[in-house]
Formats: sequence, C-alpha cells, structure tokens
Amino acid sequence: MAASDLLDIWNAALLNATARTSIGSLTEQSAEAAACALRYPSIVRTLLRGTDWNCVRRRLALEEAACGAVWPPSWTYMFVHPADCLAIRGFDMGLPQASFPNWTRVDYEIADDASAGKTILMNIACPVMIYTSYELDLVNGTYEAKFDASLREALGWALAAAIAGPLTGSRSITDAVKAEAKSMIDQARAANANESAPNSVNQDVESLAVRGAVDCPPYGWQGLWPRSF
Repeated sequence: MAASDLLDIWNAALLNATARTSIGSLTEQSAEAAACALRYPSIVRTLLRGTDWNCVRRRLALEEAACGAVWPPSWTYMFVHPADCLAIRGFDMGLPQASFPNWTRVDYEIADDASAGKTILMNIACPVMIYTSYELDLVNGTYEAKFDASLREALGWALAAAIAGPLTGSRSITDAVKAEAKSMIDQARAANANESAPNSVNQDVESLAVRGAVDCPPYGWQGLWPRSF
C-alpha cells in the first residue's frame, strides 16, 4: 500500500509535467519512470529539509554513543545520530509553552566517529531531539504514506518542474510548470504553518517565508530543480 503512495506522487508529477503517459510501477522500463527515479531522491530531500513539515516531525530521546567513542573535550556528551534524521529542528528542554520566548539556544555539532558512526555532540544530558524524519525507500515508499495532502501536491509539482524539460523538450511548458510548482509549494508551507501552535518557535520565520518576505534557502524554491530547463 505504501508503495502506491509513492507511485501516485510520481504519476501526479507526470500529469503536471504534461507527459504523454503515466507509469504502472516504480521499476517500469520507460523514460517517464526513469526521469522520476533519477530526480525524485534529491527533490524529496530538498523539499523536506526546507520546511519543518508537521506530518514527518518526530521527537526522540537520543541514545548515547557506545563505549570507545572519542570526542573533543569541548563537548560533554556524544549521541547516536538517528538513521531517519533528515534535518534537526530543535531540542525539547522540558519547558512549558509560556517559557518558549525566553529559551536559550542549544549548541550541538554533527560529527563522524570511527566506532560510533554519525553522531551529535552536545553539552546537555538526555536530550529529546525534534527532527524531520525521512528515509528514501523506492521499494516500499514507507514515509510517503505519512505525507499529508498538501505536501503530496507540492511534491508532485516540484518533481514535475524537474522532469518537464527532459520529457517535453518545451521551454514554455517547463516555465509554466515551475511557476505553478512555486505557488503550490508556498501554499503547502502556509497550510503547514497554520497547523502549528501560535507560539511555535519557527512560526514567525515560516509565515514570513510563505508570504514571500524570505526569498532564499531553505525557504526559497529555486534550488529544487536545475535552472537549465
């Protein structure tokens, strides 16, 4: 069932890109399936990293690295970096909602250890990390089943903008798809921001971005597809 969610996104992208046909499977031997398989990994990661999407947000108590790991003396603790962590959004310090405006920044460093692998260095014990959870699985599409309707729509248009040029060879179609993709991504980000609590830490930044006040990554859309199309 989950794989069908991924297939639906690819077929939506093909329809948005005015492709001549849809695909019946993710492994189909066709130009359309090949274009989606080639561009989808970078498109989905870029779109998910660019916004703190509610539907793939996760909280996790970090696990300390095993004995034998070595880290700089400037850091007190080393924690295992979750395999499904695409982007760190913050840390829950156990403060009540009313205290959020007065919270202090939590410093951390992502590093690679010979024995522990990818890790997170911090000076805080027992942290609960808030992050965007995603792992690419072109066989089962497990995470795509979690995407809400607005994120699916935005992703379908973002992918369409990346494949429209190669599939159609038309500059005018590609430009029109890119314009629609920007609009749909902005709408999805606005809907996502409206679901968050009014005093959410990133609410102000998110709202300004979707209104066009912020025109650079990670909230800008320009980096989602090549400019050559």
